[in-house]
Amino acid sequence: MRRIAALAFPVVLSSIVTATADDGFTAADVLAWERKNQDAYFETSISMAAVIASRNKSETAACIDQWYFASKAATDTQNDEIRIVMRQYAGNHPGIVIAAVIERACGSLSFSE
Repeated sequence: MRRIAALAFPVVLSSIVTATADDGFTAADVLAWERKNQDAYFETSISMAAVIASRNKSETAACIDQWYFASKAATDTQNDEIRIVMRQYAGNHPGIVIAAVIERACGSLSFSE
């Protein structure tokens, strides 16, 4: 299953964005920050995604909670995974990279009524 997810990841990322960060803020910029500042950015971004998910699709919110917030070890592991993906997609906006990592773990973040 992980192999399928790994192969599908570029498709997930490209389905979220088709260009680099238009505002000039990239994953490479975040990777230049101190680790504690990266972690704070990741946690804030993922918290917001969880809040939005909780208002739209509770099972996605529950997945995000378990995947990222279950323990400090889980958070640290996911932060390291985000860093790996950011290195691979350094020219993209960091929020887009984080969203793609969340989608790989918990499914689509696209919600409709």
